[in-house]
Parts: sequence; structure tokens; C-alpha cells
Amino acid sequence: MARRKRAHGKLASSSMSPRLRTVLRWLPRVGGIAFALFLALFAFDVFEGEATPMERAIGLGIHLLPNFALLALVAVAWKRPWVGALGFGVLALAYVAIAREHPTWIALIAGPLVLVAAFYALAARLRV
Repeated sequence: MARRKRAHGKLASSSMSPRLRTVLRWLPRVGGIAFALFLALFAFDVFEGEATPMERAIGLGIHLLPNFALLALVAVAWKRPWVGALGFGVLALAYVAIAREHPTWIALIAGPLVLVAAFYALAARLRV
């Protein structure tokens, strides 16, 4: 068995196929954007009930604030995957602390956050 070379304590990704490198580079970014789009679906509940168009527009903007924050995190983590790993991990822990009485909500929201954080951590570790 051949050992992988280590560069500065990190796994060297030079022996990795170009296709795998591309997948590992894009997986956390696409995952973060996809999660933001998924979360945006919950903002459409502002259209239920009676409200003026202005109230609905304001409500929609308020409901989409977390999405804008997630997209900003993806943008910052674009060149610094360790920021994405840390940011998505902290968001997952914060959501678990907030929604600890609702395990299904935790699985639905914090689960994908942990998965995206793991993708970013892997990309940071492999320097892809």
C-alpha cells in the first residue's frame, strides 16, 4: 500500500482525479446555495391570511433575511472553505439550541447545515 504524501499536515490532493477534485470543490458551495433555496420555501407562508401587499412584501423580506445571511456565508467561504465549515457548523449548533424541543425541525434544518459544514471541512482539509 502506498502512503499518501502529506503537505504541511494536510492530505495532498495531487493524487486525486480532476473530476473528484471538481466535485469536492463544488459540493459545499452548491449544498449551501441549495439549502438557502430550501429555506426560502418557508418564507412563502407570508402569503397566507389577510394582509396588505405592503405588509406581505415586508414580511417576505424579513423571512428571507436568514437566506441572505446564508448566501453571504457561501460568498465569504467561496475562497476560504474553513469559514464555511465553521459558519455552517455554528449555525447548526445554534439551531439545535433554539429548537431543542422539536427534534423533527432539528433534523430538517440542522441536519443539512451539518452536512454542508462537513463538505466545507473536507474541501478545506484537502485544499480543493
